[in-house]
Amino acid sequence: STLIGTMSHELRTPLNAVCGFADLIADSALGEHASPEYAEFGDHIRKSGKHLLNIVNDMLLAARFQSGTVETSPKEFLLSDLVEAALDNSKKSQNWTDPEVIVNVPAEQVHADYELCKKALEHLIDNASKFSGKNGKIIISYQNGGISVRDNGPGYKDDDTTTLTELFVQGDGKRSRSYEGCGLGLFLVQNIAALHNG
Repeated sequence: STLIGTMSHELRTPLNAVCGFADLIADSALGEHASPEYAEFGDHIRKSGKHLLNIVNDMLLAARFQSGTVETSPKEFLLSDLVEAALDNSKKSQNWTDPEVIVNVPAEQVHADYELCKKALEHLIDNASKFSGKNGKIIISYQNGGISVRDNGPGYKDDDTTTLTELFVQGDGKRSRSYEGCGLGLFLVQNIAALHNG
């Protein structure tokens, strides 16, 4: 936890600078580029930089969960707004596979930590996109007082799914695995849910 926390802080500052300058290049903020490809290159740098920054932030959050120092900042918000924001962020990810997404979540008001809930939901949506693929389908619905994210991906072949929420554990841990990821998402989802008595 100490190593992750220290290294993550050291990485986050330069990554923020990379993402900021990539925004300037991608958006042609200082004027039109001589070649239009530069804007495209800037967008690639921006998406890759933000992807890496998200991993660093997730590592920091995981380290805080391990040390028991995560504090919640609950507030009132609508579940429908939460889903819309999380889905919008996931669609901007470089790994978004553009599946069909069906949302059936009411505009119900809840009292919870908005940012942590959005983080958990983004990870569930990202996983659903990754495993369902371009021709897949994701269904986000409201069930039993919580949000459910389902997809038509291949599923998990092992009967024992308890290890999937352990830190840095993946369903397919082989070096030649077909899907990217570092095993942070479901660990964070489980711990965020536990903070909210889920």
